[in-house]
Amino acid sequence: MKKLVTAFAACALAGLAFAQVESVNIVGYSTASLAAGYNMIGVNFEAVGATDGKVSIQDLVSATGLTGVDWGTVSGGDQLLIWDASNQFYPVFYSWTGADADTALGTTGVNNKWVDLGTFDGTAATVPTLLVPAGSAAWIVRTSGTAASLVFSGQVKQGGGSQTLSQGYNMFANALPVDLAMNNSAQVTCAGLAGVDWGTVSGGDQLLVWDASNQYYPVFYSWTGADADTALGTTGVSNKWVDLGTFDGTAATVPAVTIPVGGGAWIVRTAATAASITTAGL
Repeated sequence: MKKLVTAFAACALAGLAFAQVESVNIVGYSTASLAAGYNMIGVNFEAVGATDGKVSIQDLVSATGLTGVDWGTVSGGDQLLIWDASNQFYPVFYSWTGADADTALGTTGVNNKWVDLGTFDGTAATVPTLLVPAGSAAWIVRTSGTAASLVFSGQVKQGGGSQTLSQGYNMFANALPVDLAMNNSAQVTCAGLAGVDWGTVSGGDQLLVWDASNQYYPVFYSWTGADADTALGTTGVSNKWVDLGTFDGTAATVPAVTIPVGGGAWIVRTAATAASITTAGL
């Protein structure tokens, strides 16, 4: 994923004799290249001035090169899929309209928007607001191999965040303007995850990081649990993501698992007990 982040501070100054900073909003942007097929993206900005940490997908993302809906057949178009962790499914597929939507539908305000094609009544389709918090992740499904990219922009999330993890699949994103190292406890901590059963060297909650170029998950990283150091007779493995494919009977590799700026991943929970992932602020 190609990325570029830039930011500047907008400060409100008051007083003539003394310059007092009343508020600071750091805003910026990042870019992400999109491959043909599935691309996992992360929402890493808030709306400027936001107090609830949310932003509309329609306002957040500027896309270049996406394929629009074929309004003759009302089908096709690149798609946006937002995961519902509570119900473990994608409730709606949002399709990209393309630059000619206003003309095709005889209306205005639909060009280059995400729309719910399920609401199409023959002349119009709903353009939803799609408010999502920073730290959310989603898929963009590209229907062709032509060059395409997204530009994310908005207010940089400076504070840390925490996400409750349900049993099953949980999509999350790197909400920071820097790469997120999943085995760096200064950046990210997990609580309540199920560790590997070291008697059978199996199980454990899993981290799945998507490889968009090759359209697959290259490795399932398993959570070791608090007793890994004792079980393996080594140190530095407790409560880390490890590659069980490297286990040689006494140790397993602790890789540098990185979620890039504007990227996302899955955590797969094997139990229904309470668990969470927390990222540190800047």
